[in-house]
Amino acid sequence: MPKRLIAITIIMVNFCTLTALLAQKFSINDNAVYTMKATYYHDRFVGRKTANGEIFSHDKFTCAHKRITLGAYVEVTNPKTHDQVILKVNDRCPYDGILDMTRTAMSALGINGTGRVQVRILGSEMLASATVGPTRNASPTAARLQKEIQNSSKKIDKKPSKKRQQKAKKQAKTTPAVTPAPTQKYDILLCIERSQRSAELHASILPPHYASKLEYVPAGNRIQVILRLNMTQSQLVPIIDELSSSHPRLTLVKHSPQQR
Repeated sequence: MPKRLIAITIIMVNFCTLTALLAQKFSINDNAVYTMKATYYHDRFVGRKTANGEIFSHDKFTCAHKRITLGAYVEVTNPKTHDQVILKVNDRCPYDGILDMTRTAMSALGINGTGRVQVRILGSEMLASATVGPTRNASPTAARLQKEIQNSSKKIDKKPSKKRQQKAKKQAKTTPAVTPAPTQKYDILLCIERSQRSAELHASILPPHYASKLEYVPAGNRIQVILRLNMTQSQLVPIIDELSSSHPRLTLVKHSPQQR
């Protein structure tokens, strides 16, 4: 009888301890690193209210967790690529050990589908300098485009050899003059959405001065959100730098007249 009583007591103590640990909330000052599974929201949640009353959008740097304090900021790291983002916890998810993020956050971390991430809750002493978004390569799209333009400029500026210069002179004498092709102009494809509502929600965070350039183009059963800018690559670099943090999936497309 005493042995059975001792066993029951040990089981009850262990159960109470486990329950207390599961019920414990993460402290906002806790800078320990936790390993969690990273997932992303389904598109059906776009436009709905989160647990703290904000409107959910895949273009924001936010996340959901079961127990981390709402309003806290977390630093999330992809251990494979070492890419980092700072996210605001503004929603709840039903499962522990999972960090449910926006597609923008997943893209910034270089994760497709699901993956393992390291999560650190930023203490109050770090919040003053914390800004949501990537902590490295804040505008990777603009940086990549700038590099491509620089590389193409180097190729163009490279001085041809004497042999090539002589060959070019001979060809110039025998070849009739040709009107040079106009410089290629581009528009910006911001995203491709499944519905008009999702496309409009995605475009709603654009600065107001782009509204007149915005166009929704049907593409099969999807909607393309395009900025008709008619600019060269070098002219688009500052615009891409401005928009890439809020629209990380943007890309360049050859310019075509705006449909009316």
